[in-house]
Amino acid sequence: MKAARQRGFIPVRRVFQTAVALALCLSLGLHWAVLQSVAWTGMLVDYSRSGAISEAIQKTFDGRHPCKLCKLVSEGKKSEKKQESAAAGNQLDPCVQFEIVAYVFPDNPARPLGGQFDFFTRSRLPSIPPPKSA
Repeated sequence: MKAARQRGFIPVRRVFQTAVALALCLSLGLHWAVLQSVAWTGMLVDYSRSGAISEAIQKTFDGRHPCKLCKLVSEGKKSEKKQESAAAGNQLDPCVQFEIVAYVFPDNPARPLGGQFDFFTRSRLPSIPPPKSA
């Protein structure tokens, strides 16, 4: 197994774990956060070339000077929300009521429960005091 890893073999388990982690990140919307971070970094670099760093920070985060990537991210988030709201109408009703049914099986199948109950009494009294082995 170690020789296979040295030759560039990627185990199936690692691929599966990576796929699950990627699917989780996409379902949580982390791809938008990553793209927005990349956009802010690029904007900060571009704006700092033409002025002071304080002005670059101000222009980057004020929301009045969005770059192409920032616009793409905001459009993507809006379209994703529209899809979620449209899909919400197609979901099943969460207030579905279930009926719980319990079946009682008799201990002795030879005598099924049928309205008659046999009550047994003890033939002898318990020993007083209780045995020491108990």
